[in-house]
Amino acid sequence: MTFSIRDLFLVTMIVALAVGWWLDRTKLAHDMARLSKLSPTGVQGSFPRHDYHVSNPSAPAPNPLRP
Repeated sequence: MTFSIRDLFLVTMIVALAVGWWLDRTKLAHDMARLSKLSPTGVQGSFPRHDYHVSNPSAPAPNPLRP
């Protein structure tokens, strides 16, 4: 059995994807651990919560700015 350049390229791509995925997941786990240490309530409480309340949903939309 002989290996061609195509086979070498395919193995290189698979290894590169696996290493990239592993690095991304490691960084994500590190960031989540760091954020959970910063907030006493954990990661969920460390992000601001935005509640957008519409006072009058039947009101027309504002006119867009004209150049």
